[in-house]
Amino acid sequence: MNLGGPAHHVALLSGQLDPERYETLLVTGTIGPGEEEHAAKDLSPYRIDQLGPEIRPGRDLHALAALIRLMRAYRPAIVHTHTAKAGMLGRLAATLTRPRPIVVHTYHGHVLRGYFGPLKSGAFTWLERQLAKCSDRLIGVSDATVDELVELGVAPRSKFEVVPLGLDLEPFLAVDAEPDRDIRRELGIADEEVLFSFTGRLAQIKRADVMLAALARARAAGAPVRVAVIGDGVIRPQLEELAEELGCAEAVDFLGYRTDLARILAAVDAALLSSDNEGTPVALIESAAAGRPAVATDVGGVCDIVVAGTGLLVGAGDEAALAEAMVGMASDPDLRRQMGARAREHVRGRYAVQRLLHDVDELYSSLLETRARGNFDASTVEDFGREWTSFDQLPLPEAELEKRFREYFRLFPWEELPPEAVGLDLGCGSGRWARFVAPRVGRLECVDASPAALAVAERTLQDHDNCRFHVASVDAMPLPASSMDFGYSLGVLHHVPDAAAGLRACAERLKPGAPFLLYLYYALDDRPGWFRGLWRAADLGRRTISRLPHRAKIAVTSAIAGLVYLPLARLSLLLERSGRDVDAVPLSTYRRSGFYTMRTDALDRFGTRLEQRFSAEEVRAMMEAAGLERVEISTEPPYWCALGYRRAVDAG
Repeated sequence: MNLGGPAHHVALLSGQLDPERYETLLVTGTIGPGEEEHAAKDLSPYRIDQLGPEIRPGRDLHALAALIRLMRAYRPAIVHTHTAKAGMLGRLAATLTRPRPIVVHTYHGHVLRGYFGPLKSGAFTWLERQLAKCSDRLIGVSDATVDELVELGVAPRSKFEVVPLGLDLEPFLAVDAEPDRDIRRELGIADEEVLFSFTGRLAQIKRADVMLAALARARAAGAPVRVAVIGDGVIRPQLEELAEELGCAEAVDFLGYRTDLARILAAVDAALLSSDNEGTPVALIESAAAGRPAVATDVGGVCDIVVAGTGLLVGAGDEAALAEAMVGMASDPDLRRQMGARAREHVRGRYAVQRLLHDVDELYSSLLETRARGNFDASTVEDFGREWTSFDQLPLPEAELEKRFREYFRLFPWEELPPEAVGLDLGCGSGRWARFVAPRVGRLECVDASPAALAVAERTLQDHDNCRFHVASVDAMPLPASSMDFGYSLGVLHHVPDAAAGLRACAERLKPGAPFLLYLYYALDDRPGWFRGLWRAADLGRRTISRLPHRAKIAVTSAIAGLVYLPLARLSLLLERSGRDVDAVPLSTYRRSGFYTMRTDALDRFGTRLEQRFSAEEVRAMMEAAGLERVEISTEPPYWCALGYRRAVDAG
């Protein structure tokens, strides 16, 4: 691991999470040229030599294979990845491991803007979007980082959580508020000089060139400023040459990587940062803990650290503004002391290691609890995420989609809803039904266990600001009991292990008297024996097809749609036009549907591993057992659509 924020972060998580609850294995690779290895005390990381920051397809494939072998042997409950390359290979390996672990990725920043040209940035952004679909939760170390990733379309906001960095700040909190004169003399700093620290990798994104230009400007303006550069990198020789050209070489000290950073900061007056992009810069947190104010560019998560009264912020790349802020900071020692004191108090609790451990423990516990409760099938959830990503329903003609909406909602009592009604869409999938419901109500809570499906729903419903999105299984919906004015779940609960328990969970969210619309696959209870025999034969095919890789599954189910659904549907239409009753013809309900609908439903029908079917009486009994009354079951397709009302809570 190279020196930096992610390495500090993972070392703390690996070493200090409660050993009674977690057994952790830290997996690392090799560092890049010009970087320093992070010395992880009391840790014995598992090292994969082929895992490195550079893109090298051969080595990357070896690293991926090694990660898969390790995960299959170690069988982790959670795989938590950090940094771009490790995040890509780690998440791919976790997706290919069975049983599939929970997958979490932390963005300590990102390289999607400012690092590369348009083509490479676009390719990396596309890759991150695909990786997000196979992640259970994404973490940003700052609100700004999450805002940027959402803006770039990596994933919907509902998939993110903000978990700020946590660091061992005790050595820095122990630093005296006044600069240490003895250490300054050791470093050759005169009493009248104002020393800024510039800490980090010497990489282009850190814009040390802007820092040097600002230093030269500030000194030209008469400010007695000096900079200690703590860090190293491949561009150090060019920076030393630039300092000579700018005439400020005598005022900048390249100290390289240091293990005594707290001691160096004791000699410093203020911190300096000139980056074009940042996640949450560790250097600013540590300098603030040491009681030092900052002059920094307002990028990424910097504004979370340098808040009002703790330093000065300027625009990225603006060397004149940076120089002016340095001059202002250098000219007022009282301001430096006041800002430094506020900076220390600001970071003391917010970035403490115990807060980090608490936040991550809560996240892990929530994810593990949701999986342990178990009323969802992970493979089925993953299948539906891929299905709705492939068939987002947007190409479907509006008239056809609206017709299907009216068929499903035939029983729904719109006229009984209160003004500004708040309702539940359980298993919202692509959002195809929510787009018709949202304009009729006050707020719609869209819940789906698949983050990938929910991402499609957010795009579908982007024009409806009354929709809220929740990644959750039916037994973990983040909605209070007795809070919904209505609810519906169409074609979802027959895909969860315990449909009855799922229905009870939905009913519990309803207010007394609120309606709930349900659609479950029917058990062909009104069909003749030969029809049910055909279905049983088709179901044997489903059990095989549903286990195929996704692309093969789409190819096979599309062929079924073209060779089975389409001919039977068109035959039904011809027979109907000739005056024949077509209700007994298989797939006759698709006679007026387009081929897109047939492909979607064939993938749904044959591509899903977990499927249950219910008779009309079973649907009625299940709804009544869930606390729904006045149950009405439609006698028209699709079967079975049923409506019930939450029973009033007994006084006793």
